[in-house]
Amino acid sequence: MKIVLDTNVLVSGIFYRGIPGEILEAWIEGRLTVSATPLILVEYRRAIEDLGSKDPALAARWRESLFGGCQILPDEGNPPRICRDPTDDKFLSCARRAKAECLVTGDKDLKVLEGKFPFQILSPREFLKVL
Repeated sequence: MKIVLDTNVLVSGIFYRGIPGEILEAWIEGRLTVSATPLILVEYRRAIEDLGSKDPALAARWRESLFGGCQILPDEGNPPRICRDPTDDKFLSCARRAKAECLVTGDKDLKVLEGKFPFQILSPREFLKVL
């Protein structure tokens, strides 16, 4: 199954485990393909570094493995402005271009767009039910 992970899900899974952690485990086990763009990877890395003092070794492992673990698509020059938070448009663009089945997020600015794309926009809990 091909998905796009919003940064909040990735960071929650790394540092706080829970349901987002179960999604990361499915990714590590090869049951998921996570698609990202260079801009998304920059955001992932920045968020990991911001919380890295919580567990520096864990943060370093994830920062180093992100490029090898994701299906990387080129950034879209100027993704169309769709989301009420324009910084989230890169996730929508990536999911559309990757032909992902789901965008997994806890972000309400993205969740309100469910049903408007050929992919689902699901919370981590909703996604685990699908998986």
